[in-house]
Amino acid sequence: MLYDPNLEVKYNMDPTSLVLFTIELLNIRKDKEEAFECFVRAWHQAHLPSATMKLVQDTANGIVPRWGLSLIISQ
Repeated sequence: MLYDPNLEVKYNMDPTSLVLFTIELLNIRKDKEEAFECFVRAWHQAHLPSATMKLVQDTANGIVPRWGLSLIISQ
């Protein structure tokens, strides 16, 4: 995916806020792919334990989008 400044504005928050927003996406909105994107971004920013745990859990449950594993592994 190419860099899109409009997309980056959507995720422009600190890692803790990203994780809290992601929990809302998962529990209330049931948007698994968007939640995964937020967890990956939070993990890339700060390697937060909560983001790491959710990424591992989602991967084990088969929730990760096709491009997701290569994104995590490449980092």
